[in-house]
This record gives sequence, C-alpha cells and structure tokens, in this order.
Amino acid sequence: MRIRFAANQACCLEERAFVLAGVAGEGHYLNFQRSLPIGSDEDWGIHVEFDDQINSGYEKIARCSLSPTSLQVEFSEPIGGKQEYAEAEIALRLAHSEWQLLVHGLGMVFVENERLLVIQE
Repeated sequence: MRIRFAANQACCLEERAFVLAGVAGEGHYLNFQRSLPIGSDEDWGIHVEFDDQINSGYEKIARCSLSPTSLQVEFSEPIGGKQEYAEAEIALRLAHSEWQLLVHGLGMVFVENERLLVIQE
C-alpha cells in the first residue's frame, strides 16, 4: 500500500539525544528520527514512523525525494502492522520557511546516508 496525504505542517526538532524532521496534515504524520550523537552506540540509524509506532522501523528507507511540492519515500521493506506500506507520496502545502526547515531537518537526519536523500529545489 501507499501512504498518501497532503501536509500543511513541517517540523524540525533537535534535542540533546535526537533529531527529528517530519510533516503532518489531514490527521496524518510522517516523521524521520535519528539518535545523537550519530555513529554512537545509541544511533540505530534512521527511524521512520507513519501515524503510530506500529507503522515504523529503523533502516527501512531506500530513497527519500523532497521537492517544494512533494515528499516521496520508497521503503526498502514495508513498514506497518496490519497494513504494510511500501511507499509514501505526500503532497506538500508548506510556506517557504517551513520547507526550508524540513530541508534542514532531513539533512541532519540523513547524515552518513546522504545517498538516500534527493532534494530538488
């Protein structure tokens, strides 16, 4: 199955122990998280989550493509509990400042995995 929704909010949160970037809208969210410091024993890689922890996993991203109008994610293996999601296609309706925040946040989450992230300005 494909995750599909329109996002009108973006976030980037950097704390001492983790960094998080994501989008939300229409009652759904998709976020990406990474433990800090990157490369430490606590860093299990990129964690992705859709709507609930049951729809999540570590190191499940094959490709993440971001443009000002869309966020597309291909999973290396499906995420999900009852329903398995193989990809996400999210229409972005973000202010330019929020889009820049998302670019910055994803850049931090994908450190040492830059080959998986494609940003089209």
